[in-house]
Amino acid sequence: MRLRTWKSILFSIAAAATVGVATARAADCGDSADGFNEWLTSFKQVAIRNGLSQQVVDSSLNGVVFDSSVA
Repeated sequence: MRLRTWKSILFSIAAAATVGVATARAADCGDSADGFNEWLTSFKQVAIRNGLSQQVVDSSLNGVVFDSSVA
């Protein structure tokens, strides 16, 4: 399989595992870039605690930014 496909699969697994374990809800992301960045840091830590490698977390989530048009 291509690397991109594996990244997508691993990210999906991480997201599913995190949703079942983390208490973060959309409202907890905050309504600003600072609130989102705090949530994202926490989300990454939970993903790592749930068994994902730092490399997978970084390659999947680095570059993710707050989008005020979605909030």
